[in-house]
Amino acid sequence: MKNKLLTLEELKNGVWWWRQKQFRKAKTGRGVPGLPFDYSDASGKRVARNYELMRRDPNGKKFTGNKNYLEITRDERTVAYVIWGTPPETAYRFALGSQMANERGWTETDARIQWNLRLTDGALTAQFIEYINGWRRSQKIRPKRFLKGKKNRGVSWRSVEILDRQINGLGKLNASERHTASEARKSAAIFFDEFRRQCKKYAKNAKLESEYGTIANFGDPLDFLP
Repeated sequence: MKNKLLTLEELKNGVWWWRQKQFRKAKTGRGVPGLPFDYSDASGKRVARNYELMRRDPNGKKFTGNKNYLEITRDERTVAYVIWGTPPETAYRFALGSQMANERGWTETDARIQWNLRLTDGALTAQFIEYINGWRRSQKIRPKRFLKGKKNRGVSWRSVEILDRQINGLGKLNASERHTASEARKSAAIFFDEFRRQCKKYAKNAKLESEYGTIANFGDPLDFLP
């Protein structure tokens, strides 16, 4: 049975959830109240956009059903973030083994250092930065700089919306929009293949955990490396 085509109004009010004010106005670092994930940064938006594009592939629709990004489970969201998310860089870590301890871009592990807790925050901060800069100089590493005065391009949902319009026969697409829809279909197929393969790998790890009690951190991207 052929799926019922949606009107533009139905698309805006239902399928295109990202047009809702709470998502359009999500503040950086604050997320969206009442939702179990952070949609405030570019990484979160890219994950959501890629998932929505993926499920518009004919095979993706069969694989995910009608569940949009807001309705998927924690496990499915973890898989999506592993594939398309950008893990935040941490300020420190615990070095497990000599390879991590000697990795370029990190200070040497030294348990003998002590910090004077009686000093002011400003004095401690100044000394700590000087300590870090010494390591940077020794490894010839420059710290990252904020892109002041430059506009970062946000995540665009245009390809998803144009593809929806084409699927539902809403309006006549111009040459540029037809090209965008064609590229969106190609991306959707690629995203589906990535998502399907990682879901299988995730399920395999979960089965091993259940049957053999193996230790695995399913939220760690290393668990999903080929």
